Amino acid sequence: MTTDRFCSLPGYGCQTGFPCARYKDGETTDDLYAFQTTDANLKVGAIHPKAMRVILTTEAERELWMKGSWTEVQQLQRPLPDNPLKIVATGRKKDGPHCQGDDAPPPPSPAARGSLF
Repeated sequence: MTTDRFCSLPGYGCQTGFPCARYKDGETTDDLYAFQTTDANLKVGAIHPKAMRVILTTEAERELWMKGSWTEVQQLQRPLPDNPLKIVATGRKKDGPHCQGDDAPPPPSPAARGSLF
């Protein structure tokens, strides 16, 4: 997709207030987020055959995702056609366990992350 085209990646978020186990930090309550996936199209499937992110390509699709009923919204869970996608990078993953040690940058503060709610 080019930079002049609309793109939105739908997902879900909720504030449960229920405890979530974190062994390092003790028991916490967390906001939970997930992103919507679907079957991979041919381009994405060549790299990741199991699934791809759902990509909304118009403002109308985004509005439907935000305000529509499940009956209306479920039609948006489909692979994007192959043509609009362009692979811009391939190769070995450059992050890994070495990026998670004591020298890893600290996570952003909650205020810096903002909130979806």
